[in-house]
Amino acid sequence: MSIGVIWLLAQWCTGLLPVDQNLAKRQADPCSIFGVVYLEPVKKRADYIVYEEKTEAFADLRVFREENRLLADDTGLWYFTDKRDFADFTIFVQNQPSNADFTIYYTDVISYAGCD
Repeated sequence: MSIGVIWLLAQWCTGLLPVDQNLAKRQADPCSIFGVVYLEPVKKRADYIVYEEKTEAFADLRVFREENRLLADDTGLWYFTDKRDFADFTIFVQNQPSNADFTIYYTDVISYAGCD
């Protein structure tokens, strides 16, 4: 290995090289996302970029809006908060599905929440 490669590896291992933390989160499986969510108004600050589907059949994840944060403990159960600091993750809802990390559909029935 060259000295440059060894130096880069050493910088990365010691945490001196910046790592995009959002990249790791965006590659997560949407079927494992649940908890307290904040609707982020700035796209670049969001953990996930989502598109809201009009029909349930085409969505990657069916979301049930939970009214109690303690009950948002399973796939597709989301409690929405107004405080960014209290959120487990943040989402930005966009109007084009092509650049979204995944698509969601809001359901009114808790047993329909989640993935297939």
